[in-house]
Amino acid sequence: MCSDIAEIKDHLITALRTLSLPVDDVNVVVKKRSKCFWGRYYDYGTPKDKRPRIIIYALKLGCDEPYSNSILLYNSIHEMVHYIQYHDPKFIRKKGVMHDADFYSLLNKYSKRAEKIGLIDMKEVRDVFAKESVG
Repeated sequence: MCSDIAEIKDHLITALRTLSLPVDDVNVVVKKRSKCFWGRYYDYGTPKDKRPRIIIYALKLGCDEPYSNSILLYNSIHEMVHYIQYHDPKFIRKKGVMHDADFYSLLNKYSKRAEKIGLIDMKEVRDVFAKESVG
């Protein structure tokens, strides 16, 4: 398991590249924690880096322990799927719907690929998300 923010970021970028996700098109930001989110996608950058951003929150609430690599990678895949959909010219976002059937199809495709090559433990992911109630 990665232990510091820089190491976590490097690990996630490498894993996303391994999955052939367009990670170089986004600015991957790893922050300590959020009370409400596992990760966020923003289709705009910052003055320093104009690329869209994905933000991954690395630490469990109430402590300085990071989530496992499986949880962090799953959340990163989730946010990358938002990027992929948003930049698909055929994608039409329905008002109030962040996760449609195509979103879950892509999320499952990349998650299964990650599991197949040993980057992610989907049983752990399902267990954690069943217990946690973060949005």
